[in-house]
Formats: sequence, structure tokens, C-alpha cells
Amino acid sequence: MTKAKPTILIVDDKPQNRLAVRRILESLDIIIEEADSGQEALRQVLHHDFFLILMDVQMPEMNGFETASLILENYQTKHIPIIFVTAVSKEQRFVHQGYESGAVDYVYKPLDPQILRSKVIVFRELWIQRLAHRQSSAALAKLNEQLINISKTLKVTNSKLRHEIKDHERTELALRAARNEADQANRAKSEFLANMSHEIRTPLNGIMGMNYLVLQTELSDQQRNYLHKIQMSSDSLLNIINDILDYSKIEAGKLKVEKVTFQLDSLLQNVTDLMAIKAEQKNIELLVDCDPNIPLELIGDPLRISQILMNLVGNALKFTEQGEIVISVKRSKSENGTLYLYFEIRDTGIGISHQQSQQLFQPFSQADSSTTRKYGGTGLGLVICARLVALMGGKLTLESRLGTGSVFSFTLPFLRQNQKKRFQLPFEELKNLRFLVVDDSEKACTILTSLLNSFGFQSLSVASGQQALDELSRASDNLQAYDIVLMDWKMPSMDGLTASKLIKKNLDLSPMPFVIMVTASTSEDLRKKSAKITDGLLLKPVTPSLLFSAVMELLGLNEDITIQTVTKPLDLGLEQVAHIKGAKILLVEDNEINQEVATELLRLAEFDIVLAYNGQEALQKLIQPLPEARFDAVLMDCQMPVMDGYDATAKIRCNPLFVNLPIIAMTANAMAGDREKCLSAGMSDYISKPIIPPLLYATLAKWIKVKQTNNSDDSARVNLNKNETIALQALPEIPGINMSDALMHVGGNKTLYRKLLLTFSKNSSVEKIRFALSKGHWEDGELYAHGLKGVAANLGMTKMQNAAQALEEKIKKQQLNASEKALALVEAEEKRLIQSILEYYDTKA
Repeated sequence: MTKAKPTILIVDDKPQNRLAVRRILESLDIIIEEADSGQEALRQVLHHDFFLILMDVQMPEMNGFETASLILENYQTKHIPIIFVTAVSKEQRFVHQGYESGAVDYVYKPLDPQILRSKVIVFRELWIQRLAHRQSSAALAKLNEQLINISKTLKVTNSKLRHEIKDHERTELALRAARNEADQANRAKSEFLANMSHEIRTPLNGIMGMNYLVLQTELSDQQRNYLHKIQMSSDSLLNIINDILDYSKIEAGKLKVEKVTFQLDSLLQNVTDLMAIKAEQKNIELLVDCDPNIPLELIGDPLRISQILMNLVGNALKFTEQGEIVISVKRSKSENGTLYLYFEIRDTGIGISHQQSQQLFQPFSQADSSTTRKYGGTGLGLVICARLVALMGGKLTLESRLGTGSVFSFTLPFLRQNQKKRFQLPFEELKNLRFLVVDDSEKACTILTSLLNSFGFQSLSVASGQQALDELSRASDNLQAYDIVLMDWKMPSMDGLTASKLIKKNLDLSPMPFVIMVTASTSEDLRKKSAKITDGLLLKPVTPSLLFSAVMELLGLNEDITIQTVTKPLDLGLEQVAHIKGAKILLVEDNEINQEVATELLRLAEFDIVLAYNGQEALQKLIQPLPEARFDAVLMDCQMPVMDGYDATAKIRCNPLFVNLPIIAMTANAMAGDREKCLSAGMSDYISKPIIPPLLYATLAKWIKVKQTNNSDDSARVNLNKNETIALQALPEIPGINMSDALMHVGGNKTLYRKLLLTFSKNSSVEKIRFALSKGHWEDGELYAHGLKGVAANLGMTKMQNAAQALEEKIKKQQLNASEKALALVEAEEKRLIQSILEYYDTKA
């Protein structure tokens, strides 16, 4: 509806009066019109819909009463309310005349502004309501007309609709059935992903764990190199599994990227180490072209960047049969403390058409269906890469043509952590060193010479071994000898080893240059042959840090870095748990391989380990009133037969003795909500399989408290040590204890037996059983009674063993009165035994 602005008419022959009224009313949201006579007022009411007329009574020619009468007589204007403004008289006769002529009210001069504004506001609101009513009526009339038309149309289409409704009902039933099928499919997919996660992670845990352990043994350089790459491949596989399982998070925009400090060179080295073997198998040159002026340390998400690069390089290797793959990283721009780096992966593969490239960033898509059959793959890789790049503030782009290779590129922002210059020559004189780069790959020559020049050296490149020999001879004759030769191994006509032999045999070269063999091969045979001929071996692809360190090492200026970059043993993070050595861990795990992995990792840290195969067995071990039952932490698998980790944890937490016992979940489940499920079950923390040793140790260090020295235990231990002679003597008879049976159970170790007796006297099982019965925890009470029976049997306490067995049977039948009576007998026997044991120790103190 149109919102018109209310308009008022002021009628007065004196301008000063009109001005006075205008000033009183100008703060109101209205339009003010003026008339200086009755005749002018009559003309204006024909052209405006006034909500109110303020009419002066005393005017020449036509007074206010006459004007009002004429307005009232006109059908178009008789609805306009009129208020007379006068100072003439308040007599009843005069007022009556005004009302007869059409006035609705009077205001008297001198005017009261507040009264006048209040009256005007009332009539303004009445006009607004009348206008709204009028517009609503018009709209209603129009709507009514439309409804009549619609009604006519409905009569025509009604029969059609009845038929269509039946069709819709059939369609709705079909849609409901399809939706139910889709829901079932989604549930099945979720269950499949959860099961797949568990099934993959369980054997992967064994692979990674065993590999960790093997890396701690003595190995050759080649073995350590292969195992290190197995470890990195396993890490990569684990990350891929995580990303596939988290694909829904990416779709929902919930996957978060990290911002941590990392070194770009190390990241590139790890990526290329994983890809180098496959590149060598396909005889493809894998090169890294990294700007040496990029800061040493950056802040970003190295895991996601590695995943993106490995995926893109993996794709390039898949679709490239010959030629080279180049990973380039260049500075793009720098602003406000943020450095933008341009990443590019260029290959000489089969390429794709523009039409095919449009499908590549769609889930489960490849260039065409034959690609999947020939090369394999799920079609998810590039989608995940594109989403990850977008999450980090970039955009993944592709340039490609059939038969000419492909270029994937993206630009990402990073914060700079370390601003100092990365590669600085220790002596100015080193800038005079001359390098000869020998490689049949033009791109490899360009990269190496550019790096050497950026370090401050002088360099030249040639494309073959024969050209290298000719250039070395020419330079030597011209007194411009080369100091170092970087020799590629695989070259046509003459390989690097042959060329290096000829260089070393050429006695005319003065001085004789150092020769560094540059190769992507990890062959032990090549290493041995090269060591006899050359001065060092540099593995491709070469990063700026690797090249600089190799040259410095060759010159004897960096003793901490070796040219061959032999992989060091993995740092497991054992220093994190050095302060809690000897802590007692209950390991609850049913899988034998995982048992072996976890047990060995814990032994490496010098923990004391007790193994349980399921939750029920863990409960039994926890409630035994023996020193062996005092645990500092529990590592709990979640999926086990008999009793799973969730139920076991819930039962453990019901016992007030174990409310604060650290229980750490170990699970191969990695779906959303699994961590919360573990914590809600009462577990203290959560580590996922495959187990990462540093994370395992860090978690244990977080939860296990450093043991405080117990004075009473120490004094008892001192007393026993001082009386070692007594410990070897025959034990005295204690009523109710069969000494011969007891010593047989402990292998004749009298010192251990004395210690067990002392422990029994300090750890009463009666209160645990009584608490369980009072809470109606029959299973717990039965377990405690069963444990007490076993302890009594091991310690030769025949009467206690029988009493505990009777108690166990009563609890199993859930007979409360009978159980309490049996417990009283157990308590009496326990008190008697403890008193006898303490009396024995008092006599030996």
C-alpha cells in the first residue's frame, strides 16, 4: 500500500498567525498548507485530502463559519474535520454556531502549543487509520475480484487436480521409499567407513609399530633408508585414510588447518623421498626448483601441504611415461608480514583436454572412464587437494593440453618465522670457487647452476660426460680450472661413473677437481662404486639446503652434515617419560600383534607391563589386593571380546578406588565422535591406532604422576634388607597358613613371600566387597571375592580361601543376607591373619 503523508490546512487572513501555528506544528511529521481567506480554503480542499483544517473565525469577505458551512455541504469535502481558532467569545451561543457550521472543536487564542499539538496528533492518527482502512478495503475488493476469478478457474481445473493428486500420492510414496533407501545407504556407508577404518588401522598399526622397533636396531645405511621410507609411506597412508574418512568434514566446511612452524626444505625432502623410488623405476627425472631466498622457517600447515604435493606429484608420475616432473616453489609477494609462495608441479605426461579438465575437480571423477581402468585411483585426490588449498587461502588451477603435459599450481600465504639469511658463505674467498654441472637434463642444469649462483659461487653447465672432459681440459689450459664437478650418473653415451674415472685419470688437470656424484638411485652397489671414484654422493632431487650442506661438508666447513644424508634413527621421544620409568601399566589388548607392538614400546621406556586380553580380565587384575594390582595407568583397547573397553571402563569407574586412575583409550576407530564416546565412557584420554610412539609417551607422561617416596614402605624395605639373614632362615608357623604350599607358589623366594604377607596386611578386600554389596554391584563383589580367594590360595591361607569361596558363591546367587554373613566370616579371618602377620613382623623388627 502507498503510504501518503498527512496534510493539514491553516486558514487565517493574518500571515503572523499562520506563521505562529506553523512553528507549533512543524515538529510533527506532516505537510502544512496555508490559505489566507475562505475562498482560498475552498479551492485547496478540492485538490488535497486534508486530515484537518485549522480555521480562523474572523476573516474579511467570508468568515470561518461561512467557509466551514460550504465545505460541509460539498460531498467530496464534508468528511474533513475543522477546528476553529478564535479569540472572539466562549459564549454558548457563539460556540453553538460554530458546531452548526461544521466544526468539531475549538481552540482559543492565545494558543497553548501542547494542547494544539495534542489535538492535531489525534486527528492525524484518525486520518492515517481511515486511509489504511480505505486502502485495505480497496485491496480487499481487488482480492475478492481475484478470488472470484480464481474460483472460476478452480472449477475448470478441479477435475484435473483430482487426477494429479492421485499421481502425486503415487510419486510421494515412491519418493518416501527412495528416501528410506538413501537413509539406509547412508547408514550403511557410515558403518562401512567405521569398519573400514578399524580394519585398515589394525594391520597398519602392526606395520608402523614393527617398523619403529626395527629402526631402533643396528642397520646398514641402505636398510635404514628403505625402512625410513616405509615409515613415511605408512604415515602418508594413515593421513590418506584420515582424509578419506574426514571427507564429510571437508564438505561441511568443518575441517580445520593448522598453523605451526615448519621448514619448507624438510617438507620437500620428505615428499620427494617418498616419490623418488617410483620415479626411478619409471626412469623419470624428479626435480625440485626451490627459491633459496625463501625463509628457513614458515608458519602454516605442513601436513596438508605435504598431502597436496604428494597427491599432485603422484598424479604426475601416474600419467607421465618419460621426461621429467618439476616441483617449483617461488616467492610470489610479501605484504604485512605475510609471505605468499607460488607452488607448481609441472610434468611432461599425456596431458588432458580443456573439456576433460572441467571434470577433474568433481568427486569420484577422472578424465574419462578408461583412466580408472588403466591407472587406478578413486577420483577423490584432486577434489581433496582443491578443497585443502581453498581452506588455506588459495586456489588450485590446471593448465594442460593433450600430449604436452600438465601444470598444477596454487599460491598460499605463510607467516615468516625466521628472517635470517639461510645460505651464507663463511669466507668471502669461497665466491671464487668454480663449479661445473654435468647433466643431460636442461632443466636440472638450470636449477643447479641457479642455486650455486645464488650461494655466491661461479658455475657453468654441460650436457654430457664428453663435454665435461673437454670443458675441464680447456679451463685448465686457460688457468681457469674448476674446483668442483657435480656429475649426473645416468647420461647417454657416457655415464657419470665413466666420466668421473676419466677425470681422475687426467693428470694434466691442475688442480684436480672434487667430483660429487648426483643420482636418484639408492643402489648399494652404486654407492660402493661411487665411493671408490668420486668425493661424495648427492641424492636427487636436490634441495637448496642439501646442496649447500654437501658443498660445505666437502670443503670441511660443516662437520655436522654428511653429503649422503644418511637417515638417522627415529626420535621416539623417550625423554618425555624418563621421569616416570618403572611406572606400572595395565595393557588391555586382544590382538597379538598389537600386544607385541605396545609391549615393546612400553619396555623401551622401561615401564612395568601387565597384560590383559579383555575388559573382564582387566577388572580381575585391578581388584587383586596384591602389589601387582597397583597400577599407575591403564591402556585400554576399545573393541575386544568378552567385555569391551567401554564397559570395562564404566565398571572400573564405579569403584571409588579407581576414580582417578588414568585410563587411556587405544582405538582404531577414527570417525567423528569416537573420541567423545571414549571420554563419555569415563576414559581419561584417547590415542588412535596406529600408535605413534612420541604421542603415546607424551600421553602417558601427561597422566602418570611421579611417585612419591613412601616412608613406611621404605622403612619396611630397609628392615628387610637389614635382616636379610632372617629372610633366608626358615619361616615360623603362622596359624591358618600352609607355609610349604605358599613357598611353592612363590618359587621358594622367602623374601618375596614376606613382602606379599606385608602387602596383604595393608590391603583389606573386605571394604571393597562391602561397598560393592551396598551399591548392589553384584558382579564387582563377585570379582573382589574371587580375587581374594586366589590371593589366599597363593599365600597358603586355606581357611581364608574357603571363606572367600563361600562368599563368592553367595554373591553369585545375589543372596544379600547370606552374603553379609559370609562376609563377616571373611572379615574375622582377615583380622586374625593380619594380627598374626603383624605380630610376626614385630618380633623380627
